[in-house]
Amino acid sequence: MDRCPSKTIRIVLVGFGNLGRSLAQMLLEKENHLKNLSFNIVVTGIIDIDYTIIDETEQGLNLQEMLSLKNTELLNRSVNLSFEEVLQQVPFDILVELTPSTPNGDPGLSHIEKAFQNKRHVVTSNKSPLVLKYHELMDLARQNGCEFRFESTVGGVIPLFTTVQSGLAANEILKIEGILNGTTNYILTRLSEGSTYPQALNEVKKLGFCETNPTDDISGLDAARKLVIIANVLLGTHLTLTEIKTHGIEAISQAQILEAHLNNQVIKHIASLEVANNGIQASVEPKSINLSNPLAHVNGIMNAIHIFTKYSGEITLFGIGAGPKEVATILISEIISIGTKL
Repeated sequence: MDRCPSKTIRIVLVGFGNLGRSLAQMLLEKENHLKNLSFNIVVTGIIDIDYTIIDETEQGLNLQEMLSLKNTELLNRSVNLSFEEVLQQVPFDILVELTPSTPNGDPGLSHIEKAFQNKRHVVTSNKSPLVLKYHELMDLARQNGCEFRFESTVGGVIPLFTTVQSGLAANEILKIEGILNGTTNYILTRLSEGSTYPQALNEVKKLGFCETNPTDDISGLDAARKLVIIANVLLGTHLTLTEIKTHGIEAISQAQILEAHLNNQVIKHIASLEVANNGIQASVEPKSINLSNPLAHVNGIMNAIHIFTKYSGEITLFGIGAGPKEVATILISEIISIGTKL
């Protein structure tokens, strides 16, 4: 049987740090696999804080070359185009927005809004725009006939939103508990194995699973952002960060770790959402949990999400919670998902 002609999906990549580069590398590695699926994903533009590089060949940028260039060489290739001019002049279907989360959401929030206004679909790993304006962004996407995908904002490689919105669409969620940050889970795992806090933190940095400044992870802010997204996407709330009781893991001592062990418990950094009569109760904090709890056995950089439903009982999803290569696979899956509708 003859293979169907490949469908070309053109993307512009915003953010060419660890995740952006991992996505480019994964597109190269998976080129034949994508062809077998009848897709050809080409990058027609790369935008980073210091440079903008666009394709002038109509064949897509040479990703192998882009990955090999030093920052000074990328700067030399840069064109003098604003983001708005890229939207107007560069042909592409999907904006892949990978800039870091920030308190005010920008530049990612502005990028996503302008992409929708110019009728471009969006895939993002950036949590802040969804934390601040999820409902507004969804409305804007619908008004302009655009797809909006953000699976990688929560739970690493866990397909949470796809699972719940498809497989549990007729169910009712009562409570969600999860381990949503790979960095803090790795540190707590190593503390339980006898490491000191500085040793565990240095290890997770060397492994590349956290930022150079891991404050957002350690303080619980990263997990709180994810909890806001979960609540607003899956429960239809308008939860904000200020409504979440948030505590980090900085103060956890070896004495607390030992006490939990003696009580057949383990300390985990638990993000929790519960539907109550007076609204949503939300928290991110270290908790001693019994070994019978499925989250007690989630170690290292793994994430897990434990869903309590009205009709299907309890469902637990597990997956790697950190790592640019792993997250890149989710981004490609979402690009393909949108591509099927182009």
